[in-house]
Amino acid sequence: MTGMAFSIGSREDIPHATPRLKPLFSLVFYEQRDHRGEHLLDITRHPIRPRKGGVYLGPGHAFTHGDLDALIGILKQQSGQVSRTLIPENVLLHTLNELVWYVPGKVRPMWFRLQDKPVRLNVPWPTLLFQVHDRNL
Repeated sequence: MTGMAFSIGSREDIPHATPRLKPLFSLVFYEQRDHRGEHLLDITRHPIRPRKGGVYLGPGHAFTHGDLDALIGILKQQSGQVSRTLIPENVLLHTLNELVWYVPGKVRPMWFRLQDKPVRLNVPWPTLLFQVHDRNL
């Protein structure tokens, strides 16, 4: 991949910038749909190179797990709240304000009340899907 000539201005164009402000890198997101209509997203990481009158994006490479670790490290320095963790295999989605998971179907106990007496029956339960969004189930 060759360098892209994007002029993103100079420090004088950014009112809150200080002489210490230095861009680290840029992420470029590409989206497309595959033959089944599924949404695909690719990311490339580009160094930011200085040039007279501004900066430009250098040659990019595919965003890797190492790049993700570096980005998380940078974000942790800023907020202390970003982490990369393993999630259980039944979790389908986990974001800052949403969690989606499932419980596989199987035979489980179900309680009934017959003539004021509790009765336990083992019955097949379907796969259950749960979603929490903004702290609401």
